[in-house]
Amino acid sequence: KKNLKKKKQLRKINFFFEILPLTLQNNFSYLFDFISHIENKILDDDIENVKVVDQVYICGYARSGTTAILNLINSTSKFSSLKYNSLPFVTIPFFWKKISRSFYDKNKYLYRYHDDEIKINSESPDSFEEIFWRNYIQSYEKNFYKTNISDYLGNDFLNSYKKFIKKNLLIEKKTRYLSKSNNNLFRIQYLLKNFPLSKFIICIREPIEHCSSLLRVHKLFTKYNLQNNNFSKYMKNLGHFEFGYTRKVLKIGKFDETENYWSNNKDLEGYLRQWINIHNYILELLLKINKSNFIIIDNSDIIENKNLNINRLSNFLNIEHNFFNDNLINKNKNLYTNNFDTKLNLEATTLYKKIRELII
Repeated sequence: KKNLKKKKQLRKINFFFEILPLTLQNNFSYLFDFISHIENKILDDDIENVKVVDQVYICGYARSGTTAILNLINSTSKFSSLKYNSLPFVTIPFFWKKISRSFYDKNKYLYRYHDDEIKINSESPDSFEEIFWRNYIQSYEKNFYKTNISDYLGNDFLNSYKKFIKKNLLIEKKTRYLSKSNNNLFRIQYLLKNFPLSKFIICIREPIEHCSSLLRVHKLFTKYNLQNNNFSKYMKNLGHFEFGYTRKVLKIGKFDETENYWSNNKDLEGYLRQWINIHNYILELLLKINKSNFIIIDNSDIIENKNLNINRLSNFLNIEHNFFNDNLINKNKNLYTNNFDTKLNLEATTLYKKIRELII
Protein backbone atom coordinates (compact mmCIF):
# COMPACT_ATOMS: atom_id res chain seq x y z
CA LYS A 1 0.00 0.00 0.00
CA LYS A 2 2.86 2.33 0.83
CA ASN A 3 4.50 1.75 -2.58
CA LEU A 4 1.17 2.24 -4.36
CA LYS A 5 0.63 5.50 -2.51
CA LYS A 6 4.10 6.71 -3.45
CA LYS A 7 3.52 5.90 -7.11
CA LYS A 8 0.35 7.95 -7.06
CA GLN A 9 2.30 10.85 -5.60
CA LEU A 10 5.02 10.86 -8.23
CA ARG A 11 5.18 14.13 -10.12
CA LYS A 12 3.59 13.72 -13.54
CA ILE A 13 5.24 15.23 -16.59
CA ASN A 14 3.21 17.85 -18.40
CA PHE A 15 3.95 17.78 -22.14
CA PHE A 16 2.81 21.33 -22.92
CA PHE A 17 4.30 22.92 -19.82
CA GLU A 18 7.58 20.97 -19.54
CA ILE A 19 8.47 18.85 -22.57
CA LEU A 20 7.51 21.37 -25.24
CA PRO A 21 9.12 24.52 -23.74
CA LEU A 22 12.32 22.65 -22.81
CA THR A 23 12.50 21.22 -26.33
CA LEU A 24 11.98 24.69 -27.78
CA GLN A 25 14.81 26.06 -25.62
CA ASN A 26 17.14 23.32 -26.80
CA ASN A 27 16.23 23.59 -30.47
CA PHE A 28 15.99 27.38 -30.62
CA SER A 29 18.72 28.33 -28.16
CA TYR A 30 19.63 31.38 -30.24
CA LEU A 31 16.13 32.79 -29.65
CA PHE A 32 16.33 32.34 -25.87
CA ASP A 33 19.84 33.71 -25.93
CA PHE A 34 18.43 36.83 -27.59
CA ILE A 35 15.70 37.11 -24.92
CA SER A 36 18.35 36.64 -22.24
CA HIS A 37 20.34 39.53 -23.72
CA ILE A 38 17.22 41.71 -23.48
CA GLU A 39 17.01 40.76 -19.80
CA ASN A 40 20.62 41.74 -19.38
CA LYS A 41 20.02 45.13 -20.99
CA ILE A 42 17.05 45.81 -18.72
CA LEU A 43 18.93 44.73 -15.60
CA ASP A 44 22.35 45.96 -16.66
CA ASP A 45 23.04 48.35 -13.76
CA ASP A 46 21.54 46.01 -11.17
CA ILE A 47 23.56 43.06 -12.47
CA GLU A 48 26.78 45.04 -12.32
CA ASN A 49 26.13 45.88 -8.67
CA VAL A 50 25.56 42.27 -7.58
CA LYS A 51 28.34 41.04 -5.34
CA VAL A 52 29.21 37.35 -5.69
CA VAL A 53 30.68 36.19 -2.37
CA ASP A 54 30.63 32.46 -3.08
CA GLN A 55 30.19 30.05 -5.97
CA VAL A 56 29.69 26.52 -4.63
CA TYR A 57 29.38 23.48 -6.89
CA ILE A 58 28.12 20.08 -5.73
CA CYS A 59 29.05 17.23 -8.04
CA GLY A 60 29.78 13.52 -8.24
CA TYR A 61 28.68 10.44 -10.14
CA ALA A 62 24.88 9.98 -10.06
CA ARG A 63 23.51 8.40 -6.85
CA SER A 64 26.46 9.61 -4.78
CA GLY A 65 24.29 11.79 -2.52
CA THR A 66 24.53 15.12 -4.32
CA THR A 67 20.81 15.88 -3.91
CA ALA A 68 20.91 15.23 -0.16
CA ILE A 69 23.89 17.59 0.24
CA LEU A 70 22.19 20.18 -1.98
CA ASN A 71 19.07 20.10 0.20
CA LEU A 72 21.17 20.26 3.36
CA ILE A 73 23.08 23.37 2.22
CA ASN A 74 19.97 24.96 0.76
CA SER A 75 18.30 24.60 4.18
CA THR A 76 20.67 27.27 5.53
CA SER A 77 18.88 29.87 3.35
CA LYS A 78 22.26 31.43 2.62
CA PHE A 79 22.41 30.52 -1.06
CA SER A 80 20.60 31.13 -4.30
CA SER A 81 20.08 27.94 -6.31
CA LEU A 82 17.86 26.89 -9.20
CA LYS A 83 14.62 25.27 -8.10
CA TYR A 84 11.69 23.44 -9.66
CA ASN A 85 9.89 26.75 -10.02
CA SER A 86 12.82 27.85 -12.21
CA LEU A 87 11.46 25.47 -14.85
CA PRO A 88 10.87 25.47 -17.71
CA PHE A 89 12.48 28.79 -18.75
CA VAL A 90 15.68 28.54 -16.74
CA THR A 91 17.72 30.67 -19.16
CA ILE A 92 15.50 33.74 -18.73
CA PRO A 93 14.99 33.81 -14.94
CA PHE A 94 13.93 37.44 -14.63
CA PHE A 95 11.08 37.30 -17.18
CA TRP A 96 9.97 33.85 -16.01
CA LYS A 97 9.88 34.88 -12.35
CA LYS A 98 7.39 37.61 -13.24
CA ILE A 99 4.79 35.17 -14.52
CA SER A 100 5.62 31.85 -12.85
CA ARG A 101 3.99 32.36 -9.45
CA SER A 102 0.58 31.27 -10.69
CA PHE A 103 2.00 28.01 -12.12
CA TYR A 104 3.21 26.44 -8.88
CA ASP A 105 1.78 25.35 -5.55
CA LYS A 106 4.66 25.51 -3.08
CA ASN A 107 2.64 23.62 -0.47
CA LYS A 108 2.27 20.52 -2.64
CA TYR A 109 4.94 17.88 -1.96
CA LEU A 110 5.60 14.89 -4.21
CA TYR A 111 8.13 12.06 -4.35
CA ARG A 112 11.08 12.12 -6.73
CA TYR A 113 11.14 9.54 -9.51
CA HIS A 114 14.17 7.87 -7.93
CA ASP A 115 12.16 6.17 -5.15
CA ASP A 116 14.68 7.43 -2.58
CA GLU A 117 12.28 8.93 -0.03
CA ILE A 118 13.19 12.48 -1.09
CA LYS A 119 10.14 14.70 -1.41
CA ILE A 120 10.08 17.80 -3.58
CA ASN A 121 7.94 20.88 -4.08
CA SER A 122 8.27 23.94 -6.26
CA GLU A 123 10.84 25.42 -3.85
CA SER A 124 13.12 22.35 -3.94
CA PRO A 125 16.52 22.91 -5.56
CA ASP A 126 17.90 20.61 -8.26
CA SER A 127 20.42 20.40 -11.11
CA PHE A 128 18.69 22.74 -13.55
CA GLU A 129 21.76 24.83 -14.32
CA GLU A 130 22.55 22.13 -16.88
CA ILE A 131 19.84 23.59 -19.13
CA PHE A 132 21.92 26.76 -19.37
CA TRP A 133 25.10 24.83 -20.23
CA ARG A 134 23.45 22.80 -22.96
CA ASN A 135 22.49 26.00 -24.77
CA TYR A 136 26.20 26.79 -25.22
CA ILE A 137 27.92 23.41 -25.61
CA GLN A 138 28.37 22.40 -29.25
CA SER A 139 26.86 18.96 -30.04
CA TYR A 140 25.79 18.81 -26.41
CA GLU A 141 24.88 15.12 -26.18
CA LYS A 142 28.30 14.11 -27.46
CA ASN A 143 30.34 16.61 -25.49
CA PHE A 144 28.56 17.42 -22.22
CA TYR A 145 31.07 15.39 -20.17
CA LYS A 146 34.26 16.40 -21.99
CA THR A 147 36.98 17.55 -19.59
CA ASN A 148 38.29 20.05 -22.16
CA ILE A 149 34.87 21.69 -22.20
CA SER A 150 36.24 25.09 -23.24
CA ASP A 151 36.84 23.64 -26.72
CA TYR A 152 33.09 23.12 -27.14
CA LEU A 153 31.68 26.30 -25.62
CA GLY A 154 30.43 29.28 -27.60
CA ASN A 155 32.57 32.42 -27.47
CA ASP A 156 30.07 34.35 -25.39
CA PHE A 157 29.49 31.61 -22.82
CA LEU A 158 31.61 32.96 -19.97
CA ASN A 159 30.16 36.46 -20.01
CA SER A 160 26.62 35.07 -20.30
CA TYR A 161 27.25 32.60 -17.48
CA LYS A 162 28.51 35.31 -15.14
CA LYS A 163 25.40 37.36 -15.81
CA PHE A 164 23.18 34.28 -15.42
CA ILE A 165 24.59 33.72 -11.92
CA LYS A 166 24.19 37.37 -10.99
CA LYS A 167 20.60 37.47 -12.27
CA ASN A 168 19.66 34.56 -10.05
CA LEU A 169 21.39 36.16 -7.08
CA LEU A 170 19.61 39.43 -7.82
CA ILE A 171 16.19 37.75 -8.00
CA GLU A 172 16.68 36.01 -4.64
CA LYS A 173 18.59 38.90 -3.05
CA LYS A 174 21.55 36.71 -2.16
CA THR A 175 25.31 36.92 -2.60
CA ARG A 176 26.16 33.20 -2.54
CA TYR A 177 25.44 30.91 -5.49
CA LEU A 178 24.89 27.16 -5.16
CA SER A 179 24.84 24.74 -8.08
CA LYS A 180 24.41 20.98 -8.25
CA SER A 181 25.21 19.08 -11.42
CA ASN A 182 26.84 15.70 -11.86
CA ASN A 183 28.20 16.93 -15.20
CA ASN A 184 30.06 19.82 -13.56
CA LEU A 185 32.42 17.19 -12.22
CA PHE A 186 34.08 17.28 -15.65
CA ARG A 187 34.15 21.10 -15.71
CA ILE A 188 36.01 21.73 -12.46
CA GLN A 189 39.24 22.78 -14.16
CA TYR A 190 37.39 25.17 -16.46
CA LEU A 191 35.44 26.67 -13.56
CA LEU A 192 38.54 27.03 -11.39
CA LYS A 193 40.40 28.73 -14.22
CA ASN A 194 37.66 31.35 -14.56
CA PHE A 195 36.49 31.44 -10.92
CA PRO A 196 39.61 30.67 -8.84
CA LEU A 197 37.81 31.08 -5.51
CA SER A 198 34.94 28.74 -6.35
CA LYS A 199 34.38 25.75 -4.06
CA PHE A 200 33.56 22.17 -4.96
CA ILE A 201 31.83 19.54 -2.87
CA ILE A 202 32.74 16.15 -4.34
CA CYS A 203 30.33 13.41 -3.34
CA ILE A 204 31.49 9.79 -3.32
CA ARG A 205 29.97 6.50 -2.20
CA GLU A 206 31.23 2.99 -1.48
CA PRO A 207 31.37 1.38 -4.97
CA ILE A 208 29.33 -1.78 -4.34
CA GLU A 209 26.54 0.14 -2.65
CA HIS A 210 26.83 2.91 -5.24
CA CYS A 211 26.54 0.69 -8.32
CA SER A 212 23.71 -1.29 -6.76
CA SER A 213 21.85 2.01 -6.40
CA LEU A 214 22.66 2.98 -10.00
CA LEU A 215 21.27 -0.32 -11.26
CA ARG A 216 18.12 -0.03 -9.14
CA VAL A 217 17.31 3.42 -10.55
CA HIS A 218 18.20 2.31 -14.10
CA LYS A 219 15.62 -0.48 -13.86
CA LEU A 220 13.11 1.96 -12.39
CA PHE A 221 13.63 4.57 -15.12
CA THR A 222 13.48 1.88 -17.82
CA LYS A 223 10.08 0.95 -16.43
CA TYR A 224 8.96 4.59 -16.53
CA ASN A 225 10.18 4.82 -20.14
CA LEU A 226 7.98 1.88 -21.09
CA GLN A 227 4.98 3.44 -19.37
CA ASN A 228 5.42 6.98 -20.67
CA ASN A 229 7.18 8.07 -23.88
CA ASN A 230 7.55 11.59 -22.49
CA PHE A 231 9.73 10.43 -19.62
CA SER A 232 12.89 9.89 -21.66
CA LYS A 233 12.28 13.18 -23.53
CA TYR A 234 12.06 15.00 -20.22
CA MET A 235 15.27 13.43 -18.85
CA LYS A 236 17.09 14.17 -22.10
CA ASN A 237 15.99 17.81 -22.06
CA LEU A 238 17.33 18.18 -18.51
CA GLY A 239 20.69 16.68 -19.47
CA HIS A 240 20.32 13.37 -17.60
CA PHE A 241 22.02 10.43 -19.29
CA GLU A 242 22.64 8.07 -16.37
CA PHE A 243 19.61 5.75 -16.49
CA GLY A 244 16.87 4.26 -18.60
CA TYR A 245 16.57 4.83 -22.34
CA THR A 246 18.84 7.90 -22.24
CA ARG A 247 21.77 6.14 -20.55
CA LYS A 248 25.14 6.88 -22.16
CA VAL A 249 28.64 5.46 -21.88
CA LEU A 250 30.97 8.29 -20.84
CA LYS A 251 34.02 7.91 -23.06
CA ILE A 252 36.73 8.33 -20.48
CA GLY A 253 39.09 5.66 -19.17
CA LYS A 254 38.33 2.10 -20.28
CA PHE A 255 34.92 3.05 -21.67
CA ASP A 256 35.05 0.24 -24.23
CA GLU A 257 34.69 -2.22 -21.36
CA THR A 258 31.56 -0.42 -20.17
CA GLU A 259 30.17 -0.58 -23.72
CA ASN A 260 30.92 -4.29 -23.88
CA TYR A 261 29.26 -5.03 -20.54
CA TRP A 262 26.12 -3.06 -21.33
CA SER A 263 25.79 -4.45 -24.86
CA ASN A 264 25.83 -7.92 -23.26
CA ASN A 265 23.18 -6.99 -20.66
CA LYS A 266 25.69 -6.96 -17.82
CA ASP A 267 24.38 -3.75 -16.31
CA LEU A 268 25.98 -4.14 -12.91
CA GLU A 269 29.47 -4.74 -14.29
CA GLY A 270 29.03 -1.88 -16.75
CA TYR A 271 28.14 0.53 -13.97
CA LEU A 272 31.11 -0.61 -11.90
CA ARG A 273 33.50 -0.17 -14.83
CA GLN A 274 32.10 3.32 -15.44
CA TRP A 275 32.38 4.02 -11.69
CA ILE A 276 36.10 3.14 -11.88
CA ASN A 277 36.63 5.26 -15.00
CA ILE A 278 35.00 8.31 -13.42
CA HIS A 279 36.68 7.94 -10.03
CA ASN A 280 40.12 7.49 -11.59
CA TYR A 281 39.49 10.87 -13.20
CA ILE A 282 38.31 12.29 -9.84
CA LEU A 283 41.43 11.07 -8.05
CA GLU A 284 43.79 12.50 -10.69
CA LEU A 285 41.92 15.81 -10.62
CA LEU A 286 41.90 16.19 -6.84
CA LEU A 287 45.63 15.58 -6.67
CA LYS A 288 46.13 18.54 -9.02
CA ILE A 289 43.90 21.23 -7.55
CA ASN A 290 44.31 23.27 -4.38
CA LYS A 291 42.87 21.54 -1.30
CA SER A 292 41.19 24.77 -0.20
CA ASN A 293 38.92 24.54 -3.25
CA PHE A 294 37.28 21.21 -2.49
CA ILE A 295 35.85 18.94 0.15
CA ILE A 296 34.93 15.25 -0.19
CA ILE A 297 31.70 13.96 1.35
CA ASP A 298 31.26 10.19 1.54
CA ASN A 299 27.56 9.34 1.29
CA SER A 300 28.19 5.87 2.70
CA ASP A 301 29.12 7.15 6.16
CA ILE A 302 27.22 10.43 6.40
CA ILE A 303 24.54 8.94 8.68
CA GLU A 304 27.05 7.40 11.09
CA ASN A 305 29.13 10.60 11.10
CA LYS A 306 26.38 13.16 10.62
CA ASN A 307 27.74 15.81 13.00
CA LEU A 308 31.30 15.36 11.76
CA ASN A 309 30.29 15.86 8.12
CA ILE A 310 28.08 18.84 8.90
CA ASN A 311 30.97 20.37 10.87
CA ARG A 312 33.23 19.85 7.86
CA LEU A 313 30.68 21.54 5.58
CA SER A 314 30.19 24.28 8.14
CA ASN A 315 33.91 25.07 8.19
CA PHE A 316 34.28 24.77 4.43
CA LEU A 317 31.37 27.11 3.69
CA ASN A 318 31.88 29.36 6.72
CA ILE A 319 28.34 28.79 7.97
CA GLU A 320 27.48 27.97 11.57
CA HIS A 321 26.44 24.39 12.26
CA ASN A 322 22.99 25.32 13.61
CA PHE A 323 21.91 26.73 10.21
CA PHE A 324 21.90 23.22 8.69
CA ASN A 325 18.74 21.12 8.96
CA ASP A 326 20.27 17.71 9.61
CA ASN A 327 16.84 16.03 9.43
CA LEU A 328 17.29 16.17 5.66
CA ILE A 329 19.96 13.45 5.84
CA ASN A 330 18.28 10.06 5.42
CA LYS A 331 19.68 6.56 5.75
CA ASN A 332 20.50 4.80 2.47
CA LYS A 333 18.66 1.67 1.44
CA ASN A 334 20.51 -1.60 2.00
CA LEU A 335 21.65 -2.27 -1.56
CA TYR A 336 24.68 -4.50 -1.18
CA THR A 337 25.10 -7.37 -3.60
CA ASN A 338 27.82 -9.97 -4.16
CA ASN A 339 27.23 -10.35 -7.88
CA PHE A 340 30.20 -8.24 -8.95
CA ASP A 341 33.20 -9.43 -10.89
CA THR A 342 35.96 -10.03 -8.29
CA LYS A 343 38.67 -8.25 -10.30
CA LEU A 344 36.49 -5.18 -10.90
CA ASN A 345 35.42 -5.20 -7.27
CA LEU A 346 39.03 -5.15 -6.08
CA GLU A 347 39.99 -2.37 -8.49
CA ALA A 348 37.04 -0.23 -7.39
CA THR A 349 37.60 -0.83 -3.67
CA THR A 350 41.29 0.06 -3.92
CA LEU A 351 40.45 3.27 -5.79
CA TYR A 352 37.73 4.17 -3.28
CA LYS A 353 40.22 3.87 -0.39
CA LYS A 354 42.70 6.14 -2.20
CA ILE A 355 40.05 8.85 -2.62
CA ARG A 356 38.97 8.53 1.00
CA GLU A 357 42.55 9.23 2.04
CA LEU A 358 42.05 12.76 0.70
CA ILE A 359 39.23 13.39 3.19
CA ILE A 360 40.55 15.86 5.78
